[in-house]
Amino acid sequence: MTTCASVARTHRVLRAGGALLGAAALAGSLAGCGAGWERPAPSTTVVTVTRGQPAPTPAPDPAPAAETSLEDLLAALEVPAGVQVVLSDGVHHASTPTTQQGPAWSTIKVPLAMAALDAGVIGADNAALRQAITLSDNDAAMQLWEALGAGPVAASAVGAIAEVGVPAERLRPEFSPFGQTQWPLEQQADFATTLPCRGGVVYDLMGQIDPSQSWGLGLIPGAHFKGGWGPDPDGTYLVRQFGTLPTAGGVLGVAIATRGSFAEGTQTLSTTASALQQALAATPVPAARDCHAPA
Repeated sequence: MTTCASVARTHRVLRAGGALLGAAALAGSLAGCGAGWERPAPSTTVVTVTRGQPAPTPAPDPAPAAETSLEDLLAALEVPAGVQVVLSDGVHHASTPTTQQGPAWSTIKVPLAMAALDAGVIGADNAALRQAITLSDNDAAMQLWEALGAGPVAASAVGAIAEVGVPAERLRPEFSPFGQTQWPLEQQADFATTLPCRGGVVYDLMGQIDPSQSWGLGLIPGAHFKGGWGPDPDGTYLVRQFGTLPTAGGVLGVAIATRGSFAEGTQTLSTTASALQQALAATPVPAARDCHAPA
């Protein structure tokens, strides 16, 4: 195929050689290229930009609810008559002028179990350890006491954990020496806040209390607790519990106690725990102590 470019090259060759033969024919071919032989016009790309509507400005996050002090929370807490509630750091509420103090009863089994583990006289899988905490078994607790050496040796070991004086001998013949320890609720609540850090397997077991004893604080999901109960000399029962409650900021130590019959006491503490749970859920409180916060 003969193109306009090839015709032009041939024309230049003939002129260079001085040949005139075929010039007329070439002239005709070049004339045929004429105006039809043009460089292609440069291409043009058109870009169309469509501008959408601007994104709406997001609404600001609602301001967080103001924190309520533990004192104010407890002041507004509606609990049955005769109950005392103590939160960590000494904040307390009593519905009667009389504070509900008295023997620790089975709540002392927590530092007793910790002392036995610390002394190395039992292992973490010890059956008596589990029974003493989850079932509040008195015979199992006595095994731990005797494993520590009983008497002054055991009393000193348990007292060092709880930071309280523990009797070395029986004060009431029908009850254990350690169960008669005077352990104030304020001290118990503060002691409870240290348990996630130092309680180890004992603290874990406090989260596995038998359902038959899961009244009171046991009604609150995530609570780790231990209960204790027993009669005063006049037959009135002191019913008490202590432990930790989960909050957004960490654990909150709590101790509660009341007096009456055993059945009345458990019902009163259950009502109290439910009120406390609702108050903590509805009212932001200051960040509680946790294992990473200083004591």
